[in-house]
Amino acid sequence: MVTSTVKEVSQTRRELTVNVPADAIAEAIETALVVLSQQVRVPGFRPGKVPTKLVRSRVGEQAVNDEALRQGINGWIGSALEEHDLNPVAQPSVDVKSFDSAEGAELEVVFDVLPVIELPNLEGLELDGPEWELNDEEVDQALEQLRERFAELETVDRGVQANDLVTLTIEGKYEGEVVPEASANDLVFQVPEEASDSVMDTAILGVKAGESFDFTDTLGPEFGERLAGKELQFHCDVTEVKQRNLPDLDDDFALTASEFDTIAELREDLKDDLAKNKIAMAHANRRAYVVATLTEDLEYEVPESLIDHEVRHQLNILASQAERSGLDFNQFVAMAAGGDVESLMDRVREEATATVRAQLFVDAIAREQDLSIENEDLTAEVVAQARRLNRDPEEIAKVMFAQENVGALVTDALRRKAIDFLMDAVTITNEPPAIESEEPADETPVAVDGAPEGGESEPAKEDPTPDNEGDNA
Repeated sequence: MVTSTVKEVSQTRRELTVNVPADAIAEAIETALVVLSQQVRVPGFRPGKVPTKLVRSRVGEQAVNDEALRQGINGWIGSALEEHDLNPVAQPSVDVKSFDSAEGAELEVVFDVLPVIELPNLEGLELDGPEWELNDEEVDQALEQLRERFAELETVDRGVQANDLVTLTIEGKYEGEVVPEASANDLVFQVPEEASDSVMDTAILGVKAGESFDFTDTLGPEFGERLAGKELQFHCDVTEVKQRNLPDLDDDFALTASEFDTIAELREDLKDDLAKNKIAMAHANRRAYVVATLTEDLEYEVPESLIDHEVRHQLNILASQAERSGLDFNQFVAMAAGGDVESLMDRVREEATATVRAQLFVDAIAREQDLSIENEDLTAEVVAQARRLNRDPEEIAKVMFAQENVGALVTDALRRKAIDFLMDAVTITNEPPAIESEEPADETPVAVDGAPEGGESEPAKEDPTPDNEGDNA
């Protein structure tokens, strides 16, 4: 009989020690021999009829043990999980401590589980609505952004300064070998206006066109498992330095940048547009805002495996965007990050954590309220996704009702239903003014739904059984 003990590593992580007796190992070996006999080809014997002794001699004892492990491991771990009423949220990590046909086996299984969330009391709950009133600082910022769009570039013969645009060739080497993924020709790099932790941002300051500089840096996770964490030596040749000259915010600028004659008229028009947009955004973000507000003061751990899954999802989106743009992924990420790739990756992980945190809360609401999904809920979800993508609902339905996407569709529909419940349960004060539109704004929760395009959902959860070379049970 398989025995097991469980250790609580953290609120969401468990360590399971599974002890498999010798008789269970013997049974798995017998099964393995049957499987291997179908694969071994011996003259004079039909597949499946090769004697076990001959199978052992042909494939070796280690291959028999490996196959026995593949045949038995899912059942052994599955029974241990059932014994302790544990449900991994992602693929467990399995370490085979020992495996012996005479003495049995010991497995160490590490995995994440859902956190226990103490849900708030919603009865009579009032929440301030999302901010919708415009302030002067936001108008000033919009004017400054418009001003930067009309900046003129001037080639300068001086050392690089903050906010300059620099054209350079960069070559990264690891242990003396050039790393193509970390090298580029004629790369246009904008130096951040504010100081950053990037080694390159600091090393490039003061360098003139025609000069070179070197630095050492460690590659981030955006470079993939093969290169992430590697320390590279970089050599850069600066070919051109340009400064950005901003126009004055005066009436001449208003004439250049708009149909208005004065800067006052331009500012007032920007103010009107910004006010309308902010009100529209407040309406569109009500659902995400309510979820974020309700979870703000709740303390619960977010499983690292789910965060990692969401990070990979977000990086896949970036990879798709890079492919559509015809750019190398690393170059695309560098451009998107404004040169500060490390900060971008930190931001991706921070956003992934917030997304998963919100999803866990909404899922807990669905369980507490015992919500279920009907066909009309799935139809409503498809229509909502089609509206978001501005696509034909029938076209979206074909994708979302495909076998591999149905699980994600059901998950999204259930989350939408849970948020509908929350919106009915709480009272929102300080609502923004009503807006006139031909269609109501889609209030899909930004932090709860999944990707901004494609299936628009979190992929179905992975099989919680361990990943081994053989087939999972």
